[in-house]
Amino acid sequence: MRRKGNYRVGPPPGSGSVGRTGSALRPAIGRALVDAALTAAAAALVAGLFFLGRGALEKLRASDTFRVHTVIVEGNRRFTREQILAGAGLDGSPSIFDVSPEAVRRRMEKNAWIRTVDVKRVFPDAVKVTVEERAMAADLLVGGSVYHVDAEGTLFEKHPEGAPIEGVLLTGFDEEGLTGARDAVEEEIRRLIQFAALYRKVGLDRHAPIGELHRESGGEIAVYRAGTGGEIRFGTSGFLRKMKNVRAILEFLARERKEWVYILADSDSFPDRIVTKLAP
Repeated sequence: MRRKGNYRVGPPPGSGSVGRTGSALRPAIGRALVDAALTAAAAALVAGLFFLGRGALEKLRASDTFRVHTVIVEGNRRFTREQILAGAGLDGSPSIFDVSPEAVRRRMEKNAWIRTVDVKRVFPDAVKVTVEERAMAADLLVGGSVYHVDAEGTLFEKHPEGAPIEGVLLTGFDEEGLTGARDAVEEEIRRLIQFAALYRKVGLDRHAPIGELHRESGGEIAVYRAGTGGEIRFGTSGFLRKMKNVRAILEFLARERKEWVYILADSDSFPDRIVTKLAP
């Protein structure tokens, strides 16, 4: 997905201000010094106005000079400009004094797809939002429900009911394991995700795309081919060597135009032993 860059929120109509374009052309150190100076100056101004009276502070808050005209967004790939603005509550050019970085962070992290958020006010009229989004690595079937999981093995959102499953479906897990030994389950999920990545790297997905990746109770891994069916068993270890052997067999069967039912490469003691059952 195309990465969204920095963007600006225009000033209120009739204000006569065209907003700041930022300091992209200044060196990083100079920009940091300028931002720090502006922040310190604004803080001093607010402190002074506190002693002058509430009315003066309210006038400052209503001033167009301190309205958010620039929003800098980094790290977003899944979400659009409008979604980030709405989720952060920064639409409508609020006063920078009304922007609470902590409140924005808490609000945005309620979205299951957002892992972390960092929010900074850049006086006098800018806010910087840096997000780290989750990337779905697979779907996990547990107790009749399907959940999205990331590369760290964390379940973060329930798969929409009735929606097609487009990625790898992980099976062989139960609800008791998720509640009683969560760390061990997440470690096994990561193991399967790494297996799937190696499977694709070897090129096996071109011959037998993964529809389901199943973990047996003893840790053995089995691949169920998407579409036309077929099972490949890989045992518990020596996966790279076994995958290369299976790939050679699948390439041969493709050249010979022969269909297969299952392939057994599950012997950890004899990783080069492959048993293949052809379709009748």
